[in-house]
Amino acid sequence: MTIAPVSARRGSEPIAGAKIIISSELTKKSQQKVSFDRKREDFGSIFWQERRNIVFLQKEKKCIMATEGYKSKQYNQPTKRFVQTMELKDDSELIKKYKEAHDKEHFWDEIKQGIQAVGILEMEIYILGNRLVMIVDAPLDFDWDTAMAKLATLPRQEEWEKHVAEFQDCAADATSDQKWQMMERMFYLYE
Repeated sequence: MTIAPVSARRGSEPIAGAKIIISSELTKKSQQKVSFDRKREDFGSIFWQERRNIVFLQKEKKCIMATEGYKSKQYNQPTKRFVQTMELKDDSELIKKYKEAHDKEHFWDEIKQGIQAVGILEMEIYILGNRLVMIVDAPLDFDWDTAMAKLATLPRQEEWEKHVAEFQDCAADATSDQKWQMMERMFYLYE
């Protein structure tokens, strides 16, 4: 078990002495309370979440991203990235179920296999409140429209779309392409 400092803020005011106790043994199933050292106010309990670098201050209903970040995959080929967004229904129970549908234990193997079969190298979904952002890495010669048309025909894909539509803020019969809106990149480091 290690203790890591966190750059935490309440509004614009830094929280002095904020720390997270990190244990590699904490998992989604065994969410355990972790300590949060604070000099001034008590924000209440913090629970270690699935991604291990997001902590939730329950009393304030805010999340603070720890500075470790997420490890990126390395590829032996040039790649390109697609970024999309969508909103879930603003219901905490439905959001919890949507997260569960995407966790390692509940995510359908056929969907993962289909995603890989159309040439996608990596797909990640991030969440803040009920806003989702999906990042897709693919080879340079990847054609989005062709891949999505093929993906829609693969085993259990239609069933999956109907299942997750229960949680998504969209029409029940919407296709994946209608739900997820492609985002425009407005900045990068220009190198």
